[in-house]
Amino acid sequence: MLQPSYQLHWSSKSVVLETIRRRKGVCEHYAELFNALLRRAGYESYTVSGYVKGPTKINDKVAHAWNAVRTSKGWYLYDPTWSSGTVDGNFQFVKDLNDTWYKVLPREFILTHIPFDPIWQLLNPPLSNHQIKANDFTSVKSNNYNFQDSITADISKPENLALISRLARIQSAGITNKLIEQYTKNLERNISYNTLSENLKLVNNSLSSVIIQYNMYITAKNKQFRRPQWSDPQLSSTMDILKSDVRSCAALLETIKSQEPDAIRYIAELKTKISETEKSISEEDEFVRKYLSTKKPFRLSHFYKR
Repeated sequence: MLQPSYQLHWSSKSVVLETIRRRKGVCEHYAELFNALLRRAGYESYTVSGYVKGPTKINDKVAHAWNAVRTSKGWYLYDPTWSSGTVDGNFQFVKDLNDTWYKVLPREFILTHIPFDPIWQLLNPPLSNHQIKANDFTSVKSNNYNFQDSITADISKPENLALISRLARIQSAGITNKLIEQYTKNLERNISYNTLSENLKLVNNSLSSVIIQYNMYITAKNKQFRRPQWSDPQLSSTMDILKSDVRSCAALLETIKSQEPDAIRYIAELKTKISETEKSISEEDEFVRKYLSTKKPFRLSHFYKR
């Protein structure tokens, strides 16, 4: 139907396939491939996006991606990119497999890896971005927050509700650098796109229902309302419902606004289709009114063109 002008990320499957095909990639490719392997092995695994920091300075130039994995002994974090090697002075990748970033506890991982969404700190409660910016990693345990409950609730939500919840959590944690700011803007765009898509889908589905009902009426009309028999109240009610429903489609479409080129074209197409359907229903409403106002012995004359 529509394609968003901006996506937070490509689909996990497409990233994995690209990584396998090219046999190289950046952090997102490493994390998504690692995530796919873990899930295939039966682990509860997720790809996490965020940014990284050194002992005193935050890298707010380039985002990063890693993995959160739930095991029988609890949650651990992994960075397959940093575990695979380093980049030398000539910007060439040097393989240097190490397990420093393998199966790291959340309270240790947060010192270098800060997720955009605070629930993926896997801490109770999560640190604010203001604390992290100030290099303050002290956390007071809270009985009013449980990251596991938050994760469980989040992954069970429809996509757009999950994005809205994520945005609220990030804003609550604080917008303290350009990467977080850009990520929240992208979230807002995706939420807006999803809302637009859902509303257009609602109009399209409603119009499809009207057309199905209209076609059922036409089929009955072609059989002169005899097979099966349509009563006068049924005919009158059908036309009232069709007129009301197509007006509702038009009214709902009028509330949908967008600057997206694809959306503008699709809205125009829907308006044309609704207008055509409304015209057809109006013509049939006129036919039904004349038909019902005619005495029954003479009604068949309405089915023959003069």
